[in-house]
Amino acid sequence: MPAGDFKVLAINPGSTSTKFAVYANEKPEFVKNVRHSEEEMDQFRGRPVLDQKDFRLRMIEREFHEAGYKLEQLSAVAGRGGLLPRLISGAYRVNAKMLADLREAKQGQHASNLGAVLAHALASPAGLEAYIVDPVSVDERPDRSRLSGSALIQRPSLSHMLNPKAIAKRYAREQGTPYKDLRLIVVHMGSGICVTAHEGGKTIEYNLDVKKSELHGMSQRGGSVSSDVRFGEQVFSPMVPEGEADYLVVISADQVSVNAATLRKNGEGVGVLIEPANVDEKKLRNKRSINVALLGALSRHLPFTDEQWIAAIKRNLPEAIHEVNVEAFRLGKSG
Repeated sequence: MPAGDFKVLAINPGSTSTKFAVYANEKPEFVKNVRHSEEEMDQFRGRPVLDQKDFRLRMIEREFHEAGYKLEQLSAVAGRGGLLPRLISGAYRVNAKMLADLREAKQGQHASNLGAVLAHALASPAGLEAYIVDPVSVDERPDRSRLSGSALIQRPSLSHMLNPKAIAKRYAREQGTPYKDLRLIVVHMGSGICVTAHEGGKTIEYNLDVKKSELHGMSQRGGSVSSDVRFGEQVFSPMVPEGEADYLVVISADQVSVNAATLRKNGEGVGVLIEPANVDEKKLRNKRSINVALLGALSRHLPFTDEQWIAAIKRNLPEAIHEVNVEAFRLGKSG
């Protein structure tokens, strides 16, 4: 291959399809979009998304070789970036730490997690480097755009970042203007719709709605009896219908059976119960910190960093009890 030329296999795993293409420099030579039927995907329902690795890998290898390509012809393999810790926009070499993070799925389960794993599985035997580009965890937002409707929740930075970044940069090239000098709104329309605002070469806002609802009133004391929180790319109602809660946090063991019906039990997965039994209460310095310990247990399942959780705890509690409650959070997080 002449100096300066490159050939890359790019892989974009989605929830119902696997798209991949061979690029010679910036021009696509071979493009394939394989859609997966419900029957094919049924075997993976309720299982970690990385269980799909071999299924998708065999399909990519078959199509790649049938098109007349060999891995030795490539310069590198690139995969769609998944749910990783917060990163700035760019290209990242796949390494052992990244693969371990994706296996543990600390940030959540999503088809995009397969991108780095598939790229590495194809590149490694051929002695090639594997990369990801602009994962969904890209976070370039200023602090003002992290505010939500609740002091306990910072808006997380999860969005379909790969396509909006590519479109914004392509538009900048077409206009002959540096990307950093433009202010843009980019709309990504896939199985979901994502709207991003770009300024100064960064994505400064993503369309993640957070809505919260509470039921008040109790004979013994004031305060919330129950609280619903919903967040996502777009949220129309703060209420969580019965049987559709992904997570249920119960502070008192005698409330488990009363509220169990709120948890999801349909074909889209089973909801997760977070209850006092998940925490070793004997290790709590203050028994009243059980609620914060349960937040720690919940945090294992949600795409927020420990720093975000702890900052929210400190914002909402007196400084004198910060230490004991941060300890409680870490106890719950450790399981």
